[in-house]
Amino acid sequence: MRLRCSGSIAAIVAIASGIACADAPARAAGLPLGRPAPAGGSLLLRAADSGIDIVRMPPRLQGGGQSSSSTLGGQSQQAQPKAQARLIKLPIKVGSQPSDSQKGWLGVRLEPLETALSASLGLDNANGALVLDAFANGPSSQSGIRFGDVIIALNGKGIEGTSDFFRRVAAMAPGNSAILDVWRASADDADFLQTLRRLAYGGNAHVMGLLGKLYATGSGVVRDDAEAVQWYRRGANAGDLAAMTALGAMAVEGRGMPQDAQEGVRWLRAAADKNHVEAMHRLGRILAEGKLVDKNAAEAARLFSKAAEAGYVFSMVDLGILYARGDGVPTDFAKAASWYKRAADLGNSAAMVNLGALHAHGKGVPLDPEAAVALYRKSVSLGHPAGMHNLAWMLDSGKGVERKDPEAAADLVIKALERRYEFSLRQMKENSRAWSKEFRQALQRRLREAGVYSGPADGEFKETTLSALDAHFNRPR
Repeated sequence: MRLRCSGSIAAIVAIASGIACADAPARAAGLPLGRPAPAGGSLLLRAADSGIDIVRMPPRLQGGGQSSSSTLGGQSQQAQPKAQARLIKLPIKVGSQPSDSQKGWLGVRLEPLETALSASLGLDNANGALVLDAFANGPSSQSGIRFGDVIIALNGKGIEGTSDFFRRVAAMAPGNSAILDVWRASADDADFLQTLRRLAYGGNAHVMGLLGKLYATGSGVVRDDAEAVQWYRRGANAGDLAAMTALGAMAVEGRGMPQDAQEGVRWLRAAADKNHVEAMHRLGRILAEGKLVDKNAAEAARLFSKAAEAGYVFSMVDLGILYARGDGVPTDFAKAASWYKRAADLGNSAAMVNLGALHAHGKGVPLDPEAAVALYRKSVSLGHPAGMHNLAWMLDSGKGVERKDPEAAADLVIKALERRYEFSLRQMKENSRAWSKEFRQALQRRLREAGVYSGPADGEFKETTLSALDAHFNRPR
């Protein structure tokens, strides 16, 4: 859907000014499992007059959705608790969430604990959270926590699972100290992997899928996509929904196996039919795009809606896009704004950008440039390049800010280019006249400082400036 532009800011879905807008949902295959989203991962409409952008977020590919916990005989392979198993207490300083400096964060990636695995580690129940890894430079990276540990209590109070743990950490004030009660049953990474393999070979479908995830992401093991596919296939054949979903994604993308879209869609549909939220989301994207199968936007909207209602944040974003575009559902900017807000409140930076653009246009929400700027700033704090670009437009045009600031705008566009954000590159090459001369001069100075431009800072984007933009965009990072 294309909306007519008005003035210097495009209406939603057409790109007609400094603000670019949402296109169809992202490529159905999404991103390779276990890889971070690239800076320019969102698909965009072609530049028209200038540019503020609405984006979509690639699907979460690790740690997302709900997984089946079918054991299929795994209990018979439980090991006796190991002699070295022990409870240790790890002091840790609470950090702040990247999306909200007022909320606590420990920077650890967790997996729900499964019954047979917990018993094999010597625990009485599955209350706890299995540690996959700690984020580099995060609070947990300095605590001594490691792969295979099980967090069973926070500040002396037992945790029920991953959701309970993250909720309680978020409620803590950044800067405070905390104590993690950790059950450590393995001597090292190899010892923990041996425990997992024993359970998997004993028929535990959940652990089969977990091993697939470990090899797909390189958590505790050397990353090996082919090995990941083997474990995902075992888990999928044994009925684990998370393994079905992951195997479907690998098949669609041709990762660790020859590309086979039909097999991938078949596995995704099998898991989606059993209400696995990530499978519903991935299948919805395939149906919305219509490249691997016949386009069915109405069914995509149904799947997105079901997953969104179950709390899957990325479906909230894509459902909002469908409402903004009128694709598979009647056009309804108010509903689009509602879904964007729900996702933004959960820390999704793409939703912040899209909701900001609605406020910038006054579509489905009051026209409120200040609210748009606040949302863009929050997305910038999370490193989203579209937020950088859109905030730059607002600073250069003076909308929603106290005063124009072309220097700060140039800094933001440079950062977006450094993240290989294609929309910014196109805008600077094709539509620079929509931006102020002061901004163009400032951008030329930034390119000169980066060593890719030696011409004058005259605000004229001729061949030397265009070549410098390409050089800065494509330089190795």
